[in-house]
Amino acid sequence: MERQPDLPQKREFEANLRPMVSVAGFDWRQSLEQRMAHYQVPGVSVAVIDGGKIAWTGAYGKLNSAKAEKLSPGSLFQAASISKALIAAGLLSLVQDKKLDLDQDVNNYLTSWQLAANPLYPDEPVTLRRILSHTAGLTVHGFMGYPPRDELPNLVQILNGEPPANNEPLRIDIRPGSTYRYSGGGTVLATLIMNDVLDQPFAETMHERILAPMGLTDSFYAAVLPAGQCANAAAGHAAGEPLDGGYVATPELGPDGLWSTPTDIAKFALKPCQRLPGAGCPPTHSG
Repeated sequence: MERQPDLPQKREFEANLRPMVSVAGFDWRQSLEQRMAHYQVPGVSVAVIDGGKIAWTGAYGKLNSAKAEKLSPGSLFQAASISKALIAAGLLSLVQDKKLDLDQDVNNYLTSWQLAANPLYPDEPVTLRRILSHTAGLTVHGFMGYPPRDELPNLVQILNGEPPANNEPLRIDIRPGSTYRYSGGGTVLATLIMNDVLDQPFAETMHERILAPMGLTDSFYAAVLPAGQCANAAAGHAAGEPLDGGYVATPELGPDGLWSTPTDIAKFALKPCQRLPGAGCPPTHSG
């Protein structure tokens, strides 16, 4: 944290949350405690960015609705699709080092699997630029996850949509480059590219290239939460009840495998502001 909390600002946040949509003549506000109760959310962690710096952090409620342990600003959360922003940075670091080209056919980099061509679009390759902008024409929107104790698929099984994977296979079914369509499956493909090009585990690559250099000391990629981190991790909940096992396993890694804190996510968001002289960063929030 870069400076001491602005306590009046923090108290205002805790007492006067506004709705997403304001209606003239209605002043519907709730305290954070009321909002958490309304949505059956047992715990919230917040990092507030103001003026290009982390102004304050806060943690409210419990790690698990069925247990007594309280959240702290250092408590871990599954970052879900925020994971995609960090793998994008990792891929661009490889482009910077000339190990990858944004506009090459991705099959040129793959050694452990190949993306089947669609004969309708022979002249439109799937490229990293298109994967990162979700314009590659790829299927598989997202992933359901797995109970942590289940057998987990590897990346090739996920891409093929074969057991024990619970998703459909990754395919090209619309013209690459023609339109935007979200594809978590494309990010799995990018994960495999990083593995094949560097011949090392994805989590290790991301630690070396992004997490450690950016000082994201409470962040890591993992399909299954390491045993030593379980006591500090917020459980996932549905309708106020903790998930069986506490969370869902994410063997896809690149699109959804990041564990992190709001403070680390805020640090990542602030890096462009800190690197570009005179860059103006508007006040934003991470939570």
